[in-house]
Amino acid sequence: MIKRQGLNIIMTVSEDIHDKYWQEYWKLTARYLPQAKSCQQVYEDLVEECLTKEILWLDAGCGHILLHHGDAQKTRQLVDSAKSVIGLDGDWNSIVMNRIINGRTVGNLESLPFRDNSFGLVTCNMVIEHVQDPDRFVKEIARVLQPGGRAIIHTPNLLHWESLVAWLTPHKFHELCCKILDRRESEDVFPVFYSANRLGRLRQLFGAVGMKLEKGGLSVDVPKRFPIPIFSRALLLLNILEVKLLAFPAFATFRHNLLAMFRKP
Repeated sequence: MIKRQGLNIIMTVSEDIHDKYWQEYWKLTARYLPQAKSCQQVYEDLVEECLTKEILWLDAGCGHILLHHGDAQKTRQLVDSAKSVIGLDGDWNSIVMNRIINGRTVGNLESLPFRDNSFGLVTCNMVIEHVQDPDRFVKEIARVLQPGGRAIIHTPNLLHWESLVAWLTPHKFHELCCKILDRRESEDVFPVFYSANRLGRLRQLFGAVGMKLEKGGLSVDVPKRFPIPIFSRALLLLNILEVKLLAFPAFATFRHNLLAMFRKP
C-alpha cells in the first residue's frame, strides 16, 4: 500500500511538471516563432494536395496512427478525401491499434503484397529510416504506383544532430530518450538504420527507378520539447535559436527532416 501511494505521488508530480512545461513551451514558441509550422503539418498539407475522390492511397508503414500528432478531425478529413486508404505495417500490434484505416494488412515493406500499378499515392511517414534495404523498398513503391502516381517520403535528416545521436548510440538509449522526451513506450520505438536519410541518397534511389523529385527537400521543424526540470527553459531557448539558424540557406544541410515528393512518369 505504501509503495502504491508513493508511486501515485511520483506520477502526480510528474504530470504537474509535464503540464507546466507544456504551458511554457507554447508560450515561448508563440513569442519567438509565431509562424512556426511542424514538419508533420507540412507533410499533411502535401498529402492533402495529392488527394482526390478517385485516388487509391497506400500508407506504407502506417503504424497505429495515420497522423503523428493525433488530430482526429484532420485524419478523418484526409481519409474521406481519397477513394480508398490502405495501411500496411510489419508490426501486428500497430495494425490492430490503427482504427482510422479500414483496409489494414501486415506485410513486408520490401515485398509489398499488391499488384503493379495499384495506387495513385504512396506515403511513408517516418518509415524509411527503419528499412534495412531501401533500394528494394523504393523499387516496390515504384512498382505499385500507377503511371503519374506520387510517393511522399517524410523522414529524419541524417545530418541533423538528433539523427546522428540516434544512429551512433545503442537502441536502448534511443528508447530511453523517446520515453523521456516523447512519452513513447519501448514497443513503439523501432531500430533505425538511416540507409536513405540524405536528400542526395533519396534522389538517387528514386532516380534509379525513373522517378523524379517533384517537390520538397530539407525541412525545418518546430523546437524540440525537453520536459526536464530546471533545464527545460534553457534547452528550449537553445532549440528555438537552432530553429532560427536552420531557416537560413547556409545551414540547410543540417535541417531536421527530409520531406520530398517523387513522381512516376
